[in-house]
Amino acid sequence: MSLTILPLEVLHLILRSLELGHLKALRAAGCRVLAMQVTASPRFTTSYEFKDFRLNTLVPVGRFARVTAPPSSPAVMLKRLSLGWVLPESGDEEVDDEGIVDRLADAFCNIRAARPDAVLDELHLDAWRCCEEVREAHYMPESLLDRRPPKLEPWKPVWDASWRTTAIVGHALERSGMSVKQLVMFGDLGRHALSIDSLSLLHQPQIVQSLETLDVKLSEPIGGRFPRGTHEGACGFLRHCQALKRLSLYWYTIFGHERAALCRSRRIFQAMVEEARLPGLIELRLNWGVG
Repeated sequence: MSLTILPLEVLHLILRSLELGHLKALRAAGCRVLAMQVTASPRFTTSYEFKDFRLNTLVPVGRFARVTAPPSSPAVMLKRLSLGWVLPESGDEEVDDEGIVDRLADAFCNIRAARPDAVLDELHLDAWRCCEEVREAHYMPESLLDRRPPKLEPWKPVWDASWRTTAIVGHALERSGMSVKQLVMFGDLGRHALSIDSLSLLHQPQIVQSLETLDVKLSEPIGGRFPRGTHEGACGFLRHCQALKRLSLYWYTIFGHERAALCRSRRIFQAMVEEARLPGLIELRLNWGVG
């Protein structure tokens, strides 16, 4: 007997009694009418409001692209998408960056098609190590707290991961043509940030044309030096954010001492905000810290 011949009240009772795994299987195996009912069920809807997964593994990205595909795409329910680059505890891992960009662009296209405004409500980008003890204790050895370029760089893979995360997401957003309303980039309390010269990876106007809230943690270029015009790429990015209402900038220094970090963050943030000329900005938060 097909479930679709049951009265809707009975079908809804059955769907409410099923676990999420069973709902997914029923949605995949059923006809279009049944798939639409499963997609609209409360338990299924709740499970797709907030999604997060590792970005440096192709399998979850591909699965997300398949799940969000029409018809009856749950992408319309998505409120917040969190993408994180998780570094292995030791050694390097091979990552198919282009394959991840392709699958992520497919998912973004599905989300864009499913939403009336073609805009993702909230996007979080992050990068961290598998081991919390490493994350909290060993990103910044004492030898990095002076002005000399570091010889030991246990923090560098995390900054590289931040760059790759931004590059992959930027390419995928560009291909899909989707915009974002709220963007949080490496904004938690972990010891990591995005080098200021990497912010220009999101330079395409269409990505940020609907951006109303930006929260980003920035740091020096990975080389530790500031060539002339270092902040210009970041200014160019902000100039595209003409709908921006709330801006939170956090400067996280990995070279120098507190006084130098404070002076540098003031100069950079002042230049960024003044040159960007954001007419609709109603809230600005500036902060800084030393690794």
